[in-house]
Amino acid sequence: MKVSVIVISYNIQDYIAQCLDSLNNQTYKEFEIIVVDDGSCDNTMNIIKEYIKLNNNIKLNNNIKLIQKNNGGPSSARNVGLRNSNGEYVLFIDGDDWIEPDTIEKLYCEAQKFNADIVISDFFVNNGNEQTIHKGNLTKAVKNIDVIRNLFLSNIIPSALNKLYKKSLFDDYNIYFDEELFSGEDLEINTRLFYFAQNIVTLEEPFLHYVKRPNSLSHQNNRNKLTIYKAISKIELFLKRTNLYDDTYDEFNILSFNHLFYLKIFGRFNLDIHKYIYNNGKKTYFKVKDTSYYRSHILKNMRFIDKINLYLFIKSYNLGNVLLKLRHKRIYKIK
Repeated sequence: MKVSVIVISYNIQDYIAQCLDSLNNQTYKEFEIIVVDDGSCDNTMNIIKEYIKLNNNIKLNNNIKLIQKNNGGPSSARNVGLRNSNGEYVLFIDGDDWIEPDTIEKLYCEAQKFNADIVISDFFVNNGNEQTIHKGNLTKAVKNIDVIRNLFLSNIIPSALNKLYKKSLFDDYNIYFDEELFSGEDLEINTRLFYFAQNIVTLEEPFLHYVKRPNSLSHQNNRNKLTIYKAISKIELFLKRTNLYDDTYDEFNILSFNHLFYLKIFGRFNLDIHKYIYNNGKKTYFKVKDTSYYRSHILKNMRFIDKINLYLFIKSYNLGNVLLKLRHKRIYKIK
């Protein structure tokens, strides 16, 4: 088997059929589908079973595995899929997303052409009736450390969904998704995978359609989102253990600033969590404020109101929060 497609489903009864249809319509046929249902309590499982039953004449049917497990989150479900996969390469898809008909063919051909361990592609973002293309800024030929630096600088999307991985990367280095993480899990595992990969290539075409919706598989409540702190800490430990920390020091601090402070402090959290973000993230600002990347990229592209708000937050939490409340009207409580 050339490719294993690992599909994660959880309470997506309105979306899973479209995802399976997109796999059924692939131009390349040498792949297996592993659907891991993470404890759905709606009609998702019945739809999957009925889909398989009604498509008995489709070539893909014999290559579909359906695994049901208790709810444990996306990382847990992906790990189950990995342990049950037989392909030379693996492709992850959330069951509320879908892919273009030539996705597997083009990604696999690119991997074969360059003997790649990882192929990174662009992807579509579908938000209601609007569709945009999310592109990375990585060049074709790069070293491992350069890929990691670009990951930390957001030139590479951290998601696992727009990448084709050689299965041996997971097997040879015993790499699995960290099941303690509900935010930053893709960022954490890709740091490790990029380090061990011998050849990483990019394909500047979009294939995945990422569907934005409030209850998507990639959407977590605010408390779960705070596991990003644990993810960043694990990345730091990995960099130190592999002697990459000094060589990626500035980029890692930019990563920490973005994910632990800047991208969070303007968010909608209850007061206790918002203060936690402030108190734990403020120190990252002082590590990046004088770097050329911060001035030329982050500060340059920051909206004027965000610059003012950030300046006030650096001076005082109360000052920054006054302006933030005026902007948001109120800090939303966790549902």
